[in-house]
Amino acid sequence: MQPNPLLLELNAFTWISRLREKHGATLTLGSVPAEEWAALRDRGFNAVWLMGVWKRSPLAVKTALKWPDLKAMYSQVLPGWTPDDVGGSAYAIYDYSLDPFLGKPEDLARARRALNRLGLKLILDFVPNHLAADHPWTLTHPEYFIRPTPACRRAHPEWFFKTSEGEVLAHGRDPFFYPWIDTVQIDAFNAAARLAMRKQLERVADVCDGVRCDMAMLLVSGIFEKTWSECAGNPTERAAGEFWEAVLQPVKRKDRGFRAIAECYWNTGQKMLSLGFDFVYDKVFYDRLMQ
Repeated sequence: MQPNPLLLELNAFTWISRLREKHGATLTLGSVPAEEWAALRDRGFNAVWLMGVWKRSPLAVKTALKWPDLKAMYSQVLPGWTPDDVGGSAYAIYDYSLDPFLGKPEDLARARRALNRLGLKLILDFVPNHLAADHPWTLTHPEYFIRPTPACRRAHPEWFFKTSEGEVLAHGRDPFFYPWIDTVQIDAFNAAARLAMRKQLERVADVCDGVRCDMAMLLVSGIFEKTWSECAGNPTERAAGEFWEAVLQPVKRKDRGFRAIAECYWNTGQKMLSLGFDFVYDKVFYDRLMQ
């Protein structure tokens, strides 16, 4: 990737839906006409971030249909919407495989090849802080997630939920906001969780040229400690070093061309660069532009 690339973010579900209106309802990510990709290149972009390609959570969809405030927003942006229009959060990932709405798994590889032929790179999401609250790991590997001490659960009952197996786990959150209730919080200090996330990132790296990492600074040890304090486990049992040293750096050593972009807050950009990221963007600047 170029030293200063121009990156275009496309909401994958919305973009494919619009292309289906133009090219037919059977269009998938793998059958996007070459001229559509070429049009992105001709606008001067070097890379395309297809936001939200991974398999959505059934529970997240139900959650999104339950909240009155969300439904009011749906009516503002899409008058006459129906439940079928609600896809759930792109950041409550049920599985790192292509969502069936966009096509079959091999369609992602086809899209990447089409982009690469035009000299464009494919960027996909990696969400390190949390997974969907109904992710299979919540049943098979609950140790990967934050589990509360009794004191923490009593003090903050809204942070936690019970799985179908009765295990109490934490929702994903940052230190300043209410939890994301369609997610489950990865334990950044757990060595087994770090290994599982590294392997997951390796699989993602096999199908794209880089990743944009959601809320990447939340896994920095000092920030994670602040967020979870007494819920973060026994200090003597914590994995040594930083999460990103264990998860990102081995992937980059394996594939020198792989690029990682960190979303970060609180002036943590330099820290993220030191941990192996190639590019960062501080959302404070973005928010000021928007507001």
